[in-house]
Amino acid sequence: MVSVGAPAVATGDQNTTFVFTVTYAGADSIHLTQDKVMIITTGSVVCDAPVAITNGDTASPIVSVSHCVGDGTVAIAISAGSASNGAGADAGFAGGATAIVSLTCPIGYIPVVHDHAYGGTDFCVMKYEAKLLYNGVLELDGNADNNALHDWSAQYGGVNQSSFKAISLAQGQPWTYISRGDAANAGPAGALEACQSLGAGYDLISNDQWQTIARNIEMVNTNWAENVIGGTSSGSIGTDANQINQGHSEQLLNQTLAAATDDSAGCVGTGQALNPGADDSCPGGWNIRKRTHALSNGAVIWDFSGNAEEWVRDTNPDADFGVEAFFSQVTDLSHAMAHALKGGTTAAARNAKAQFGPMGDYTSLNSGNYGGLGKGLLDAGGYGYPVIARGGSVFDPDLGATGIFAMNGWNTTIDRSERQSFRCAYIPPVDPPVQTGFEKVQVGNNYIATAHANHNLHVEIDCDDGAVDGHYWGMTPVIDGRRLDGALWGDDFGLITPDFDAGSIQCVGVEAAGDRLIVRFDAGSYRNLKAGPDVPDLPVPTYAEFYVDNNRNLVVELEGIYYLLFNKVNTALDITAGGLGYTLNYDASSADAVTYYDSVTAVNVSDSIFGDFLIETSIDRLQVQVRTVDPRFEFDLDHSYTEMGQQSVSSRITFY
Repeated sequence: MVSVGAPAVATGDQNTTFVFTVTYAGADSIHLTQDKVMIITTGSVVCDAPVAITNGDTASPIVSVSHCVGDGTVAIAISAGSASNGAGADAGFAGGATAIVSLTCPIGYIPVVHDHAYGGTDFCVMKYEAKLLYNGVLELDGNADNNALHDWSAQYGGVNQSSFKAISLAQGQPWTYISRGDAANAGPAGALEACQSLGAGYDLISNDQWQTIARNIEMVNTNWAENVIGGTSSGSIGTDANQINQGHSEQLLNQTLAAATDDSAGCVGTGQALNPGADDSCPGGWNIRKRTHALSNGAVIWDFSGNAEEWVRDTNPDADFGVEAFFSQVTDLSHAMAHALKGGTTAAARNAKAQFGPMGDYTSLNSGNYGGLGKGLLDAGGYGYPVIARGGSVFDPDLGATGIFAMNGWNTTIDRSERQSFRCAYIPPVDPPVQTGFEKVQVGNNYIATAHANHNLHVEIDCDDGAVDGHYWGMTPVIDGRRLDGALWGDDFGLITPDFDAGSIQCVGVEAAGDRLIVRFDAGSYRNLKAGPDVPDLPVPTYAEFYVDNNRNLVVELEGIYYLLFNKVNTALDITAGGLGYTLNYDASSADAVTYYDSVTAVNVSDSIFGDFLIETSIDRLQVQVRTVDPRFEFDLDHSYTEMGQQSVSSRITFY
């Protein structure tokens, strides 16, 4: 009798080794080999490494399965013939429990399930059009001013090459005035090199990958105006006025736009708020200018249609795919010529509909925006224009030209303008390096840092006061979408705020170093907190080191004098002070109160909005202040200094 136990790790990704224990009962002869182990996968999971077997001649062999990429499950089964008892009876066949496999993407990327017509590998793609990070600072205009300092082609190969980085971020306009690139063939450096310079597994999106995403979008009902796919020619219940949203394609605005971190704000910046009943979330949830599309796996992608058209990796050196046409009108008959592209994911010869167009029949969508699918400039390959851009641009003058299938073939390797941007794709290499620490991006005076180990953990550092952007100096953890900040004293404050009672605040430094994010603020002087000849005339520091622990929790270690500002809606505190326990509960109706606790060593916080976290600390005197008019309350630590002489308070906060 043979059985397979549950995997030691039930959920993992391409870097996980799934370990199964096999158990034999009543067997006298056991010899488990690789040919007796079957890997069973579901969904898009592929495991490309042979199983490893440990102790295969014992009653409890270990089977390890690794290099599993995709979304779905993996399990093993043991076939007959691996063991027998003294009478010669075979141990038989056995299956086991499954493990869940998911594709882990870099920060700012989303997973995409492969389409067998365009290659058999799942991949990650930038959620947003690429933005330009120059010397760690986000260029908010995306080089729309065509600044020579930000000319990637001119700087490529020189000492300033490392100053450039393509990043997927909602903030900022897309990186424009960048060519498609062809440095390997003595051409200019461009989007191709910008993606490849990110490291192993990164590349400019290929045409096959573009088609995989576009056809996925096509088959999601909610991307269509009538919440059904297509019109009468598709055999659906949709009318022939049905269409997919085209994104930011209103030429009157005449500029590309930044995106939003809130996926429900899909019309942000497009002017829909000028229409009756419209807002950033789009009138009724859908609008022809809506900038987001949903994928079948629940991911959301921004500006895949409109805003800037985007370079792809493939080239079309000499092929004419037929006359230009709206893709709803491109059929296998109207555009029958089949050609292969070069340099992409696959090299299959396809006609225009298969190479660039939709899966369905939308020929009845033959007026207006032609279904919003976009227009194909398909006849340029034979005229020395090998470079392809997809998705259309806000600068396209023709109604219906932009769309998820839009294709512009009239480009060369040196073309660069305000209308073209790009996005990178990522396929995890075998045994990729394990990344720790934080990805830090400067946006204006502020910073956003994302943990490599857990992309749902962010820290926002605000380095200016509320008069600039409505958010005060300090640090805001963002955990699984929960922002640990809110209104207080007329401004928005993060959870951790420098002691402004000490005087004016300055942001001394924000640094991602090793596995840590290090932040320091200085505030005024100790003499502003306490009078006396022995009081040092030194700034009052708030020093923080953030990191991710082995349980993938965000942790911050603090030194100095600072405020901790909590939410006041169904919040419970368990305070350990002087060896005694105190339980406090606050809600919106809690009355004004000021209480003090000495020798505080721990505080367990259960917050209905912020979540649960543990504060391990050494506070000589803690003041807890609650005001009825404020939705938050404060831990004020400067009383430890002014009344007890404690010049610096050490705390470690673990967020669960």
